[in-house]
Amino acid sequence: GFIPIAGNWIGQGVTYSYLLSGQSLFDSSPFGDSAAAFASWPSTYLSASFPDQYNSSETIIVHQGSANYTPADSGDFYEDADIPYAATLAPMFQGNMTPHNTSPGTHFYGFYGSGLPTQVGAIFSNFTIGATAIANSNIYLDGDGNQEYIDNLAALAWNATLSPCYHYEYNEIKGVNHLLLPLTPTVLQKVINIVYTNPPTSPCAAAPAPGPSTSVTPSRSG
Repeated sequence: GFIPIAGNWIGQGVTYSYLLSGQSLFDSSPFGDSAAAFASWPSTYLSASFPDQYNSSETIIVHQGSANYTPADSGDFYEDADIPYAATLAPMFQGNMTPHNTSPGTHFYGFYGSGLPTQVGAIFSNFTIGATAIANSNIYLDGDGNQEYIDNLAALAWNATLSPCYHYEYNEIKGVNHLLLPLTPTVLQKVINIVYTNPPTSPCAAAPAPGPSTSVTPSRSG
């Protein structure tokens, strides 16, 4: 089966901020010198909230006194902020691997956190590459501290894609951070039960294929 513990299904809004402010890979703080690198990495667009899934459901960037941007406005954001490579790379890597157009094709047991403030955007006073967001201007939604609830709930779409042959179970773990889910006793015990104690069975298990026939048709002579 498929047992994802947390995930990044249709992206997260905060990734758009990295195209301006960058991010330190050591402590996740803003690091302006890395902003241009983020613009050139396909993983940035794979991780940013997909416009065709989020539409206008969250605000990802605010240009103070000028405009607000949602995922649906990401193309305008790339143009207004003059983000290099973005207009070319984003369409290539966003929206092609979402739960809405794929299926695990096996048993699904997922886990996600909830109930924690989760940054999805920020307010900037200018759109200079390497700029820092205005202090205390972060924009939040409910989530697991890393992925907003919109992304986490996207995996519910798989329930409709699975045939009756497969089991679907998506477990909400309230108050647990995205990165701590794999270390949470409730999650670990559940995984042990799934894999070792009570593994899933399918009502569509194929019957054993018949073996080769051993009968012999007698020949007629004369």
